[in-house]
Amino acid sequence: VKYVHFLVAALLFIVSMVLVPLTTVAATTDPTSVKWHPGHYYTIMNWGNNNSKYLSVVYSELKATPALRGIQMRYLWAELEKSKGVYDFSSIDKRLAELTARNKRL
Repeated sequence: VKYVHFLVAALLFIVSMVLVPLTTVAATTDPTSVKWHPGHYYTIMNWGNNNSKYLSVVYSELKATPALRGIQMRYLWAELEKSKGVYDFSSIDKRLAELTARNKRL
């Protein structure tokens, strides 16, 4: 009798493990919903952030590829905080102005 109870409990557990995820997925999936996508961005590593020749190539590629929504730039903290408590965001401000003029994002 103990073995039968164990077998029934194990069978119920296995069935619940199969059925519960199926009902959860079915309940949360809306076929009319649209998934949000941030778009495609051109990634620039920090060595190219202030290289005008390189950036002119990037900007021409942005113009030629409408699917690109903007660029992603990485900065080292030392580039932004020149000395303790003294911050320089001029490079970021300049890129924001250039990209805004091109209707692109940073």
